[in-house]
Amino acid sequence: MKNTSIRERKLLWTPPARRLPAARLPAARSPPARPPPSRPPAHRPPAARPPARQG
Repeated sequence: MKNTSIRERKLLWTPPARRLPAARLPAARSPPARPPPSRPPAHRPPAARPPARQG
């Protein structure tokens, strides 16, 4: 076996999931579990805003 340091071995080794294209991973096909954070949840009213000044 070649005498390589642990640091070099970590750099050389890549997990098999990284080598696969993203399209073949099951996580890419499944829909996201929760809605995007930009949309407020449906059950909660929007954040209370200060009333607009009329004058």
